[in-house]
Amino acid sequence: MAFGAGLSDKDAMRGRVPIRSTSIIETINKIRDDVISKQSFEKEGLLTGINIVLGSTDVHEFGKEIIKNVLKKAGANVFDLGTTVSVAEIADTLIETGSDVVLISTYNGIAYSFGKNLLESLKEANLKDVHVIMGGRLNEPIDGSDLPIDVSHMLKEMGINTDNNVETVVEAIASFNR
Repeated sequence: MAFGAGLSDKDAMRGRVPIRSTSIIETINKIRDDVISKQSFEKEGLLTGINIVLGSTDVHEFGKEIIKNVLKKAGANVFDLGTTVSVAEIADTLIETGSDVVLISTYNGIAYSFGKNLLESLKEANLKDVHVIMGGRLNEPIDGSDLPIDVSHMLKEMGINTDNNVETVVEAIASFNR
């Protein structure tokens, strides 16, 4: 149950429709609406019956919210874990929901270590058929550096989808389940 001002709405960001949207919420809603309007909604229903676990590695939830709305529009059952999720929480939710797809949004320079830990956790839980998609800022300081570098290629080598494109995520997930 969401607490705060505004009408309760399970599909709204943080569970409430704001009385007065901030500029960032308006921007997110505009991006979401633009992406959905560009999708041919022959895609509507394309993910019907597919359970998907969604979360963010940190407090940055805006990309996650856009993806969530696109997935729901395509018919997916989305289990949104919110922000600052742990790999154990993801594995448990995959088991509890029967999901075989997980989408992770990240921003704060932990993409590689989080991806590696997630795959190890999935292996330990015998979830070897789960498809992992990561998006956002896919970077991390490597080898003692203070500056994060793009680690997309390293994640991809581990088997994580790093396409990082909201406009193609529906097709990517549909292709997993064919």
